[in-house]
Amino acid sequence: EGRRILALAAAPRNRLWVATAGRGLSHFEPPGTWTHLRPETGAVVYRDIGTLAADPAGGVWYLPHDTVPSVGVGYWSGRKSELYNPPHAVLRKPSSLVVTSGGVVWVGTWFDGLYRLERRGTR
Repeated sequence: EGRRILALAAAPRNRLWVATAGRGLSHFEPPGTWTHLRPETGAVVYRDIGTLAADPAGGVWYLPHDTVPSVGVGYWSGRKSELYNPPHAVLRKPSSLVVTSGGVVWVGTWFDGLYRLERRGTR
């Protein structure tokens, strides 16, 4: 489509998450179904997503592109978008993200160190 790709994340069962410049997030489900998640519909928080990490529960975690002010770590569950931050502050400049096979989310930041985030109500 000629869109600038900002981030990719592979998911189980040959699925793929794609972040495109100015267009939010897209999800590919074989054999050829695309779902597009746009900020203007409330499906995702950021228009420019810089980092993606697929979740073992089927969703995707995401960070803003480094040119976009952060309001937190975004999560798309497949039904709704949520925003996560540590209890004491908004993560000002998240830089990296990894999700363990058990669903624990680790977030590295430029200024605030390393944080472990978990889904609300699960632990």
